[in-house]
Amino acid sequence: MPNSFEAKYKLLENEIVYIKDVVTNFDNQLFKIKGWAITLWTGVIFFGFKTNSFIFVVISLVFSIVVSVLFLFVESTFKGLQRGYIIRSNRINKYLLSSQFEIDFTNKRFSEHFNTPDPNGFNTIKDYRHKTSILAGMRSLNVYGLYLGLILLSVIGLLIISYLHCSGVISDALFTDKPL
Repeated sequence: MPNSFEAKYKLLENEIVYIKDVVTNFDNQLFKIKGWAITLWTGVIFFGFKTNSFIFVVISLVFSIVVSVLFLFVESTFKGLQRGYIIRSNRINKYLLSSQFEIDFTNKRFSEHFNTPDPNGFNTIKDYRHKTSILAGMRSLNVYGLYLGLILLSVIGLLIISYLHCSGVISDALFTDKPL
């Protein structure tokens, strides 16, 4: 029968490799989500302008805001899941770099120290959920930055189109041969 410590150490090494693969997979998924968000947002807006109708342009701009918010929630969910794996990886790496691991390695056994709550991190499930929640994902600049930009562009487009319509520059048929 193999040494119990060696087997546990090998499992710990395998877990680190697995977590890195999962985090990389989440990065790829997050990149695809951003791509789909931009593609759908652009498609919705172009569909509205293609109809050559003021009301459809307004509806498409409003719908583009809805699309942005929905993709913000999807990406935030994935970001929260990814953070859970990153937190676990950080905890393992912190343990492997600690003096406690040196003692454990010398004694050829894992101590209970590794399984106890991290005194410098979060000590409860509530703290963990707080770090990995959808709202925590939304607070990340690399998540909300894109969607905030898309929402602002849609709102600016709505304001410009509405102003031009109210001032009589454009009519219900947006793109006529009438000069501005």
